[in-house]
Amino acid sequence: MIIMINGAFGVGKTSVANELVSRLDGAMLYDPEEVGFMLKQIIPDEMKLQNEKTGDFQDLNMWKPLTEEMARQLRETYGKDLIVPMTIYNEDYFNTIHS
Repeated sequence: MIIMINGAFGVGKTSVANELVSRLDGAMLYDPEEVGFMLKQIIPDEMKLQNEKTGDFQDLNMWKPLTEEMARQLRETYGKDLIVPMTIYNEDYFNTIHS
């Protein structure tokens, strides 16, 4: 099972997610922001594609498939339910990841 908590910045998604992890046996926190932070560190600005030069890691082409693959690998490897707090305001990105 994957429980995704989507909402505005600063409303307490991570706090709720941490509380759920503590209450649901066999659940773990997976924050897709960590994938985004990693990509921002790895990909220099001068290498970014034109559509990626927004300052938002969600616009990095690799973020969406890596976010999905990480969730899949976590579930397969550790067999845990995932609690996923993330603000995803772009409907296309949400639909891609949510599917």
